[in-house]
Amino acid sequence: MLERSAQNEALDNAPRNRRTLRALFVKPVYQMRLGLLLIYLGLLMLSGTAYLMYQELRALDAMLNQPLADPTQVQAVLSNVLDSVVAYGLGGFAAFVLMASILGLVINHRVSGPTHALLQIIDQYIAGNYTYRRKLRAHDELKPIQKRLKKLGDKLEAERRAS
Repeated sequence: MLERSAQNEALDNAPRNRRTLRALFVKPVYQMRLGLLLIYLGLLMLSGTAYLMYQELRALDAMLNQPLADPTQVQAVLSNVLDSVVAYGLGGFAAFVLMASILGLVINHRVSGPTHALLQIIDQYIAGNYTYRRKLRAHDELKPIQKRLKKLGDKLEAERRAS
């Protein structure tokens, strides 16, 4: 317990501008910021994709308002604009899928890790090992449940020793 508080104190005294990739996956404050950053980037990329598509379509409109002599020239221009619009759309979609996947991994990591740890504690209690302890991350949202399970284990162990 003493060494854990020393680690927490060392982390609190660390410079704030020194955030590692691990901190993004472990500390909820950074995870919220990462999620908001990904949402902001997604909106920015969506806006950029829409802007590029709009510019292509404006260029097409300007070209079609000019007299074109050859119908194959019109077909070539339409084909080029369609290719550009599809490429921008697919690129924006791919970027969206990538950012949604990253955000999904972060959320999955935050939920599945503590859930797995709590299930291990419960399985050990079912097996009769009431002294089993499993640490969760310091800023985990499921920490209150883990503390209550520890109290339950202590109470069950005390009852076993009394009988």
